[in-house]
Amino acid sequence: MDARNNQRRSQSQKGSQDSPVDRTRARRKIFCWQNITEVFILLLLLLPVFFIGMAAGSKNHWLSWLERIGVSESWGKETANVPPAATWQGEGVADFGKISVRTYDPVSGLIREVDFRLHAVMGFSERDEFETFIRRTGYAIRDEILVTVRASTLPELSDAELLGRKIATRVNRVFGADTIRSVQISDLGITEGAAEPDQN
Repeated sequence: MDARNNQRRSQSQKGSQDSPVDRTRARRKIFCWQNITEVFILLLLLLPVFFIGMAAGSKNHWLSWLERIGVSESWGKETANVPPAATWQGEGVADFGKISVRTYDPVSGLIREVDFRLHAVMGFSERDEFETFIRRTGYAIRDEILVTVRASTLPELSDAELLGRKIATRVNRVFGADTIRSVQISDLGITEGAAEPDQN
């Protein structure tokens, strides 16, 4: 009788001792599955980034894809089909041609049109060096010229020499010092008029 009681006591003690171990093992299994699930979800989330990186890794593939969907993007690429933003005149002089800027002031209701021809002395002595540079950044320079004109007041626009200095300063700030050494503006014309009322 005592032996049976002792056996039962030892089994109950073993059961009580085994149950925390079993619980720990069960918890470890749960944590293990949670970790595997988290890693799997993380991989699924990173998969699109991986494919985008592969597609963007080849610059030519990326640019051809942009052209296919109708987005023209040069990103410094030389484009043979687009005419240059400026032409070489010799001795570092570039002819940016006729520049026309039209702005509308909603406060006064006035439309201002500024037209001029722009020649710039560039920081290049060789024609090939100039043409490579202008193919890459010429239209970006023209954009900076337009921004300068739009941000200028009427007195600043009326002074061709001052406007030329402002353009040179802005372009050199964006593209580096000595990109443009001087700017000559000719055939400057400024017209202002009231906007036509909306017929609707």
